[in-house]
Amino acid sequence: PALRARLAAHKGYPSNFAGWDRLADAVRARQSQLPPGARLLADNFKIGAELGFLLDDPGIAVLDHPLNHHHGRAPQLALWGLQWSLPADAAQPPLLLVLGATDVQYRDLLARYHAVCRQLGPLPPPQVLNVDHGRQRFLLFSIPQRSAAERAQPCATPAMAWIDAPEPRATVGNRFMVQGWAFKDGAGLERIEILLDGRPIADADYGLPSPGTAAYWKISNDPNHPAVGFRAQVQLPEATADGMRWLGLRLHGRDGSVEDWAEQPLRIEAGVPNR
Repeated sequence: PALRARLAAHKGYPSNFAGWDRLADAVRARQSQLPPGARLLADNFKIGAELGFLLDDPGIAVLDHPLNHHHGRAPQLALWGLQWSLPADAAQPPLLLVLGATDVQYRDLLARYHAVCRQLGPLPPPQVLNVDHGRQRFLLFSIPQRSAAERAQPCATPAMAWIDAPEPRATVGNRFMVQGWAFKDGAGLERIEILLDGRPIADADYGLPSPGTAAYWKISNDPNHPAVGFRAQVQLPEATADGMRWLGLRLHGRDGSVEDWAEQPLRIEAGVPNR
């Protein structure tokens, strides 16, 4: 596990073999809080298979997902009766949805979130499980029982973000600038914290102009567009030890959600000029 965590920022990271035990533990904890009749629902066949093995549950339903079709699993799921489907006018039972935020390319992630909204309706604030600094990332949603009309209500997706500076594996001094963009469709963000090794070190100035973000994510409906940029000046204590650290974000949504974003490596060297 320690070697795997160090590989989180490299192409050799073994994503197919990472995080399943932690995910199963998180799912068990959430299942103990679910109402009677609740169903466990996997985002794709891979999550369904891994959880089925670790939870000894061969009946986990799976959403329609590009990964299922790419690997030829969609016909299997349909044959086994594990493809999730619900008549348009039917009530939806309470669900625990386990979504893999790193199972599609980042450029396709927002479209995936919108597809899940169309299938299940509004998404509550997620529990975020970041494995190995977020290289493997899961979102858990406890969705209450809903009528067809309730499923048709507007949906808030998980947040999206990007750090433009500093770049991954950059070397900085004790004072440096962090800037980028972040948004949350259907709800919007109200503030962003900068994290170092999982601990808050600065509050970002959020709501700066970033028109290129909406231009790229054409389907985005965050009400804050185009003011979704952020910037923060970080000042670390002079006694901060040199070495490799992990830079992250904590995204606070207007819907009450709190989501820790994936981290990126950053080298601290006291002798580097401040920026």
